[in-house]
Amino acid sequence: MALNDSLREEFKLRGLINIKDYLPAQKVAEAVSYTRHQFEQEGLWKTGEWKLDYDVTKEQLSVSKSIKRKLKNQQFADLVAEAMPLIDDLLNGQAVYPSLDYPQPLITLPNALEWEVPFRSWHVDAVRLVNGGIPGVQVFTFLESVTLDCAPTVAVTGSHRLLNDQGTLRSKDVVEQLKQELYFNELLHKNTPDRNRFLEETRQVGTVDVQVVPMVGEPGDIYLMDLRVVHAPSDNASSIPRIMLTQRFFLESARAEVWG
Repeated sequence: MALNDSLREEFKLRGLINIKDYLPAQKVAEAVSYTRHQFEQEGLWKTGEWKLDYDVTKEQLSVSKSIKRKLKNQQFADLVAEAMPLIDDLLNGQAVYPSLDYPQPLITLPNALEWEVPFRSWHVDAVRLVNGGIPGVQVFTFLESVTLDCAPTVAVTGSHRLLNDQGTLRSKDVVEQLKQELYFNELLHKNTPDRNRFLEETRQVGTVDVQVVPMVGEPGDIYLMDLRVVHAPSDNASSIPRIMLTQRFFLESARAEVWG
């Protein structure tokens, strides 16, 4: 699949695009089966159902960490690699390299009674480059259905277009500077009421439209995100685990800047 002009423009303006049912069905099915088998071995998946609730034990959290290690393998690297033609398209054929050998599993067990847009842990995964350009692309995909209450990663679309004239900025510096803007000050303040309104509202910071978007979807769907986009994890108020994969691909030409 090649990206159409509409998706390229959306990526340019919002820094995040979602392509449904993109990954090969057979590879997805095998990845889901392998993942569920790991949970089954630990008694957390039985007879086609999840055996979890809000009061997750320390033992179950330890099991989750163990499963994450088992998901770092070539099978999952090959699955995420299916997105490489799209990354190549978005970066105009510039050479990239993965930040890690294998995709990072994102597993969040149930840990909340209600879901809301988070106020903590907002960050970026790459420095702002001196030239203000894109440092790379991050891929997200799903190994189980992820709904709004099931700990989706949340991103502020449009945030990649801010602070690109400030030279090199690390994640902490980006967030601290953005907090000077009313929108981000409200987003990052724990006492801001009605936090889920950020999902519905599109606001302007300078001349840039920004909005909080949750990465929800099904196995086979992917999100592609500009590595300058501000994003955060969220709580899991469902009764099933959030299971996703992510991998960052950095521009080879930016390697020295990215790693200092």
